[in-house]
Amino acid sequence: MKIQRSLLHSVVSSITKKYILIYCLILVIPIVLFYQMIISYSHRILETNIIRHNALSVDDLVKRLNTEVGNIVLQLQLVSNDAQEETDLETMYKDSREIISRSSIVHSIYFLDDQSRIRFEVPFMQSADKQPYVYPMFDEARWTLNYTVSDVVPNVRDEPTITVAVPVDRANNKFVGMLVAELSREYLSEILKIHSLASGGFGYIVDRRGVVIASTDPLEWNKDYSSFTSVRHWLTDAYGSDREAYHGEASILSYQMMKDGWGIVVGVPERIAFASVSRLSDILTLSFIAILLLSLFLIGVGIRYLLAPVVRLTQLAQNFTVEASLQEISRLKRYHSADELGLLMRTFIRVGVSNLEKQHMLVEKEQYLRNVLEGIPFAIVTLDNNGVVTYFNRQFETLTGMQARHALGQSWDELPMNQTQEERIAIDLASTEPLNESERYMVDSTGEKHVIKVIVTRFFHEQGDVAGILVVMHDVSRQKLLEAHAKQRERLASIGQITTGIAHELKNPLAILSGAAELLKEEVQEKQQVDEMMRELVHDISQVVIRMNGIANDFLAFAKSKKDEREPVYLDKLLDKVLHLLRIKLNECRIQVVKEVHTELPPISGKNDKLMLVFLNLVLNSIDAMQGGGTLTIQFEQHVQENNEWLAVAIRDTGIGIPDKQLDWLFNPFFSTKETGSGLGLTIARDIVSEHDGVMSIDSKEAEGTVVWCKFRKEQSWGG
Repeated sequence: MKIQRSLLHSVVSSITKKYILIYCLILVIPIVLFYQMIISYSHRILETNIIRHNALSVDDLVKRLNTEVGNIVLQLQLVSNDAQEETDLETMYKDSREIISRSSIVHSIYFLDDQSRIRFEVPFMQSADKQPYVYPMFDEARWTLNYTVSDVVPNVRDEPTITVAVPVDRANNKFVGMLVAELSREYLSEILKIHSLASGGFGYIVDRRGVVIASTDPLEWNKDYSSFTSVRHWLTDAYGSDREAYHGEASILSYQMMKDGWGIVVGVPERIAFASVSRLSDILTLSFIAILLLSLFLIGVGIRYLLAPVVRLTQLAQNFTVEASLQEISRLKRYHSADELGLLMRTFIRVGVSNLEKQHMLVEKEQYLRNVLEGIPFAIVTLDNNGVVTYFNRQFETLTGMQARHALGQSWDELPMNQTQEERIAIDLASTEPLNESERYMVDSTGEKHVIKVIVTRFFHEQGDVAGILVVMHDVSRQKLLEAHAKQRERLASIGQITTGIAHELKNPLAILSGAAELLKEEVQEKQQVDEMMRELVHDISQVVIRMNGIANDFLAFAKSKKDEREPVYLDKLLDKVLHLLRIKLNECRIQVVKEVHTELPPISGKNDKLMLVFLNLVLNSIDAMQGGGTLTIQFEQHVQENNEWLAVAIRDTGIGIPDKQLDWLFNPFFSTKETGSGLGLTIARDIVSEHDGVMSIDSKEAEGTVVWCKFRKEQSWGG
């Protein structure tokens, strides 16, 4: 009883495979084999008959053409023997005309003397003007004194033809010339058509070089068929059969060599040869399809009432946690048969209904937990005990640029994260520490560098066993940046106190320098022999001392929030003063200055010394960026933007440029791209431009240069 149940269970569990297998073994495979056997046998029988028929046709053609050529040779020899001791051209001409009148294969006959000159041509000329004609077979016939059959050669009118030549000699075997008969290629083609076209075939004759002499298709005359397989074969094997494409159609051919070296090929296209087999194949195919459709109908009935419930039940078992399983179970309830299949379905329904609700609750909890993890603003990764990634959320994907299909299932150590070897997050799988914190650097998918706080911990099963490893990555870059700004503000406050003291202490030396500069200026003015360069330098020293004194006063007055009086300032003239002060440094650094002013510029309302400080700082920065020389371009523009009229000044250099990562930090105090820079120049310049209700911006590309724009609004900066 147990054996019967086991056997029954085995049959039921694999019934679909066995059902299809039995169907193929009993019905489909035998029919296909029987079909192939009949078609193959028919093909072999027909092919054998076709080859035999072609071989007989070729043999008949060879015998007939050999006889025809032999008769022509015999008749030409009789004409040559009828000649008297002295060559009788008139008699030979009459006999040759008689040959042409009786023979369909001879097209014309002419006599060549021993100098290869035409003496007459039948039926055209009885007496020619001894026109020379280089007959290709002339020397061969002259020395052998035997007849020759030519390949396709040009005649005296340069027309391609085939010939039979018989030497003419006297009683003492003295060569006096030869009779040459041109054969009719149309006649040969008609013979081929009689033997070939009746059965739907084709045929052609080729000379010893493979050139077509005659064919059932006149368009093939004079074509070179030496590359055809059948032609190459008869040149070596004399006769045989082959398969070859003819006019693009697969064909069966037979070939044989004639006595004088020509070859005859007769064939029939497979399309015509196997037409009867094709009709038989169509009939068998229709019969096979009818039987197959009938069997498929019977198989479908069996599948509908036997295999369909099994297949649906199997699919339900594989997707048991899907909500649609409840509908599938209700559909299966109509199968209440008393056999093993009905018992299996009823048992499955009873157990499945009770478990499906539990599974559904687990799915909802899992989805809720996944949504929570996806909503956390931290990058979260879970690993198994072997360090293989089992899950990560969207934040991790955004941070690293990796997608799920590339990371899930990979080892943590093999993930292609944008980190150096020193910064890579290493996880000790053998460690028993419950929690580990560290900070690392990482470059995200956009190329931006982040400071990451990494927390590695372990999570456990309910039984207390380690279930895996949890990695939490928190981007603390903004927090670090805020901390750095707070420290900078503290440094600024301290430096403000220090610079106030320094400015106060500089007042006394500056007063002395100012007095000395004035005395030196008066001394230079009183002397007439002083060099003009010296006068300019003394004037520059006086101006710089005055400006330094003003800067010191600005530092001291900063806490009082004193607002100086503004005055009209011409930016183009102000830039001229800046370039004049820095002319020596510009020459030393081999920097060419280009100033572009297209229209007369109006003045702006501003503080001359402060604006002088801005543009001095900007020009000095450009000079430092062009250590090997370059071009400094000063541009002035007036334009309208956002319903405001602007006056813009651009300081453009061809220096080393600024990396993209540093552009956002340029206006931060104490940030500098130069080794000896203080980091305050651009910050002070930006603040002075803002004080004048202006805007400063910087565009730069590495190795291409930098341009700094200072823009001032018209309605708030100058009158119009």
